[in-house]
Amino acid sequence: MEQCKDLQITDVRSTIVCVPYKEPEPWAWGVGHYGVNAILVEISTDEGITGIGEGTSPHATVEHGKVILDATKKFLVGDDPFDIERIMRRIWGAGFTDHRVLSGVEMALWDIVGKACKKPLYKLLGGTVAKKIPFAPWLNRKRPDEMAKQAIDFVGQGFGSFYIKVGIEPREDIEAVQTVRGAVGDDVHIRVDANQAWTPGIAVKMIKKLERYDIEFVEDPTNSYGMARVRKAVETPICSGAETIYEIFRVVTEGSVDIMGHIDPRMQGGIMNCKKACAICEMAGLPVVAHAGWELSIATHAVLHIAASTPNFIFPNQTYYMYLADDVCRGGMLKFEQGCISVPERLGLGIELDTDKVGAYNEIYRRQGGFSIFEPPKTPRPSVLPFQVY
Repeated sequence: MEQCKDLQITDVRSTIVCVPYKEPEPWAWGVGHYGVNAILVEISTDEGITGIGEGTSPHATVEHGKVILDATKKFLVGDDPFDIERIMRRIWGAGFTDHRVLSGVEMALWDIVGKACKKPLYKLLGGTVAKKIPFAPWLNRKRPDEMAKQAIDFVGQGFGSFYIKVGIEPREDIEAVQTVRGAVGDDVHIRVDANQAWTPGIAVKMIKKLERYDIEFVEDPTNSYGMARVRKAVETPICSGAETIYEIFRVVTEGSVDIMGHIDPRMQGGIMNCKKACAICEMAGLPVVAHAGWELSIATHAVLHIAASTPNFIFPNQTYYMYLADDVCRGGMLKFEQGCISVPERLGLGIELDTDKVGAYNEIYRRQGGFSIFEPPKTPRPSVLPFQVY
């Protein structure tokens, strides 16, 4: 059997691209998701193998993210890309802590490893648990009748679960869920995500009102310190959006949640940390769900490989992917079949950049800067007190 080659990193390059969404999305903290601000990472080696990764910097400026990423070059050039744990530990230890940005480095290293070993990445992460990964799209908040129409269209495409953003305005939240439930019937799953916009008391009140519509689970009804109180007071399962492996460990050991809903290499700081987070949850008997937001097909491919090789992905996973106007990889947009995307069988992550599209969406960034995800809402929401736990 052919051995994986010993390699040496020779260069690290990063490029900012801004790819628009087809429509914006209101959420608890304003109006956002006008598009994806991605930092593409390319790591070259002495054997001609190049790894590709995707980082993001949605909450700070994308320029801030690129500065951080470019500063890590000195920790990479001359090193062996197979030494992923050691490389990333050195980067963290040097004080670089933006896991959303640095995930692009780790992702590119894994892409190199897969290509060098001539295997699709999931084969190196544990092998096959599933070959088709199911997804649950978001229903963007708009008029309830428009949301219902969109939900019916998604059902026709084979999707059986949806997410709805709540925490915007109580009456409108309930009306949106009620209308969608009436449109799709009882066999389709509806999940809601409040993005920590409620206090524990308001969360309990709202969830109890929503339970008549058979909610599959509620994601981030309040901040993580208030979730245990909410979980004890309602029948609906509670899903956590904890991000780092340390936050995930704390939430799991506190018994605050039923489902971990933010498995994402950008949020955990890499593919390896995603696997560690899933293992923490598996030991506690908890299922996991992949997070979506601000990703192109590179990060989506990483999620496919993680889910394909991890046993506690038992629910459909979040996706905004169908809202993208375009992508930056060769072969065009990823295809959903009956609500699923097939796990790629090509080497590594299984992607190749389309240099023309990378150039075009880098030019959008140069002309207008990055997209905002925090445009203020039109009306105040007096029920939203995110830092009040009791």
